[in-house]
Amino acid sequence: MNPTRLMLCTLLFGCTEYELSESKEAEVGSYPIIDVSPSALTFTQATVGNPEENLFTITNMGDADLNISQLQLLGSQTYSYTQMGNPILSPGQSADVFVVYAPTSEGASDSASIMVSSNDPDTPMVEVPLSAVIDPAGMPILQIDPSNLDLGTINVGSVTTGSLLLESVGDVPVDLMSYSMSGTNFTLNPVDTWPLTLAPGETTSVDVTFAPTTGGSVSETFTVDCADPAGDPMATVTAAVDDSLPIADCYVDPAQIQPNTGATATWHGSNSYDPNGAALVDFSWTLMSKPAGSQVYMPFGSSANRGGFAPDLAGDYIGQLVVTNEFGVSSEPCEATLEAIPGQGLWVQMSWTYSGDDMDLHLLYNNGSYNSNNDCYYANCPSGGPDWGQVGNTSDNPSLDQDDIGGVGPENTTIQTPYSGTYTVVVHDYPGSAFQSGNDVTVAIFLGGVQVWSDTRTISGEDTYTHFAEISYPSMTVTPL
Repeated sequence: MNPTRLMLCTLLFGCTEYELSESKEAEVGSYPIIDVSPSALTFTQATVGNPEENLFTITNMGDADLNISQLQLLGSQTYSYTQMGNPILSPGQSADVFVVYAPTSEGASDSASIMVSSNDPDTPMVEVPLSAVIDPAGMPILQIDPSNLDLGTINVGSVTTGSLLLESVGDVPVDLMSYSMSGTNFTLNPVDTWPLTLAPGETTSVDVTFAPTTGGSVSETFTVDCADPAGDPMATVTAAVDDSLPIADCYVDPAQIQPNTGATATWHGSNSYDPNGAALVDFSWTLMSKPAGSQVYMPFGSSANRGGFAPDLAGDYIGQLVVTNEFGVSSEPCEATLEAIPGQGLWVQMSWTYSGDDMDLHLLYNNGSYNSNNDCYYANCPSGGPDWGQVGNTSDNPSLDQDDIGGVGPENTTIQTPYSGTYTVVVHDYPGSAFQSGNDVTVAIFLGGVQVWSDTRTISGEDTYTHFAEISYPSMTVTPL
């Protein structure tokens, strides 16, 4: 009831302003739902000195206690009612409220209403109209059942339908002119053609369909416009949407791999699911992070799993999966990490920022001179490096994976089991390349599969040699140069 009507009620009838109080708060995830049946009372038999008694029933259709905080009579004082013995109804419990009409004059048409206040969060106040017509011709009355239609909880994209039964419960036919809904969340589908007339005892129904496209809870009022003097009965329709997101479940197998060896890993997302049972129609994989200088990308495709991923540099690769269901709802991101760990005792990797600038990685053994047998570089290392350390033992010899001339790397130099000595990491800006400005070059050093040092330096000028670091064995120490 709006404030204006409450004020008018106070002025005319001396009633008090409605106050809602809750003696018990509903637990999270549960709430009371009030149902009042019938939704209106009509008295047709009372005469002066011979009151007529009728009743309406209050039922708790919810799953938390319903507290009836107040019953209030508004209007003609020819009506009276009995207070409820217990104002708190547990789920499923009902209580009757008896109403007595005692007219003070013959042929009266007194009217009033009883306001039922409760802790129902959606319908805190229910009005039960009271009317009396002492007329041999009878009274048209339409009743709607249920007065509170709850369509439950469904997920986005699903459809559910309920039904409202309209019954002529008066002594004469009732004319149904039109129907309406207070909002746009529900679709109404009458089984009969309107307008229509219902004879006493006849029924018709209106189907109510709910097909949500967004999450949240909704509550709207269904109203039937009846020809006078039947009045316009109403019912409340409620529904809720389960807005649970799809679940992206991801991992990478294997989780650890040796880089630049041809070994591959697979990003897995086939365990993803939708908790509401909707079909997953899109699996979006993104490579969110990779080592600086890496040139690999997430494998293309639309499948849940992406295989054939071959890391080219040592370090961490982070893949992210987002799944989307058939209704266009997307999951929170899921991330998986692939560790590319060198299997060699010494691993030196180099990459640079700008292509067209040929950078060459050199590894000098025991302060050897450039372009000698004590220098592992593009001319002597790609197809099996020089014999270092113990003569004839290939495990302590260096190897350069490639000489990247036109790109940005990476170039990796490795030694399976380094021999005792010093190893100097040098970057040569090979002369004759088209790129002439400064280029950012990154060198990372791994010892025993663990990155122990990294640095990025800007190299300018053709045919320059830039010393980055010196590695000592067997102490396995790195000294920046």
